[in-house]
Amino acid sequence: MLRLLRSGAAVVLAATLASSPVLIHDAAAQFRKRVVMYGGMNAPGTTGATFSTSFPGSPIGIADNGDVFFKGYLEGGDTQSGVNDTGLWFTRDEELSLLARLGDPAPGLTGFTYVDFVNEYIDLDGGIAFLAQVSNGSASQHAIFFEEGGAAALKVTRGDDIEPGITLFSTALQVFAVIGDKAVFSAGVDGASVTSSNNVGLVLYDDDAPDNLSFVAREGDAMPGVPG
Repeated sequence: MLRLLRSGAAVVLAATLASSPVLIHDAAAQFRKRVVMYGGMNAPGTTGATFSTSFPGSPIGIADNGDVFFKGYLEGGDTQSGVNDTGLWFTRDEELSLLARLGDPAPGLTGFTYVDFVNEYIDLDGGIAFLAQVSNGSASQHAIFFEEGGAAALKVTRGDDIEPGITLFSTALQVFAVIGDKAVFSAGVDGASVTSSNNVGLVLYDDDAPDNLSFVAREGDAMPGVPG
């Protein structure tokens, strides 16, 4: 089965047939095509592992310049099933690199490792973010990471302050959009004034703002423009 995903200047063709390549069709480069990955190909950032011929159901993200970001499955080499058999890869200037892999330490969270990749995003300008579940063996939580300088950087996690007295309880719900150094996501919140009627909100993360987190909307708030 072929899946086609389009961005302003580029198209991704992803095939789930065994050993079929993921191709980039770049309109800005006069219909030039290039192979990004295929089943059996050596996976960058691993020791002897190759990409599986099974492809995850999550979509491949693509920027206008042809850079891509995707989740892939691994087999062989240093792969341990259910431990480190899934990773996230991205391209910069057509070079494919590993960004994060299950079982690896989660940056910024001492003692935590990646145990699941929930959502992955790349914006039209190539900005990359992902939502991951992390665990230290006795507790787990969700966190949002951005790609910075070829590595994952922690941006949002449980306990972060949204406003005085209100903190993030969970970012486990959904990341809706990523644009540059901003992300919008839904989250559970906690605090002395939080009840079951206002414990979920839509939150903006802005890397450039003095207070990085703010509510876009919150359960229980009046809807603008709606009487009553």
